[in-house]
Amino acid sequence: MKHHWVWDQTERLFSKAERLANEWRFDEALDHFDQAIQADRQYAHLYLYKAMALAELGRFEKAADTFRMAEGLAPNNFVFPMFRAASLLDQGEPETALQSLEKASQLAPQNEAVRDYILLAHWDLGEHGAFGQLRQNLGGIPRISAPGSPSGSKSGESNRIRISSTSVLRHIPACFRSG
Repeated sequence: MKHHWVWDQTERLFSKAERLANEWRFDEALDHFDQAIQADRQYAHLYLYKAMALAELGRFEKAADTFRMAEGLAPNNFVFPMFRAASLLDQGEPETALQSLEKASQLAPQNEAVRDYILLAHWDLGEHGAFGQLRQNLGGIPRISAPGSPSGSKSGESNRIRISSTSVLRHIPACFRSG
């Protein structure tokens, strides 16, 4: 990967793709990620974000291939296997997610997000005690709300917290989601 400046073409495309993804316009975001990748095929984060957009669209096989490309470009970065695991959790594959999380944990043994994803995977596997620990770990978060639901703020803005694309919201019972 070459060094990029905020105003160069690759970063502008990356930034535009991120904005589109944040607006849930994943197909359009993919176009911009692809253009940015054309400008720098060694930029691992482009592949990571592209993989997440693909996963949001349910294109899991293509997402898996793209996660592998990102991890191959940055094998010592824990973020790549962690986000692959989040995608696997969304697909209902907690055992495979744990394999990715083991790698992430080896790369960043003290990382709290990795720790909590591991708990989420164990909960998915039916280990109910994992939820209690996860709830305790997430206790400092003021509110988790589904996309588009009111946050209770005066401005009416949504304060979404998305630990993965949908994993936590899919798993936490409604009675624990509101503040």
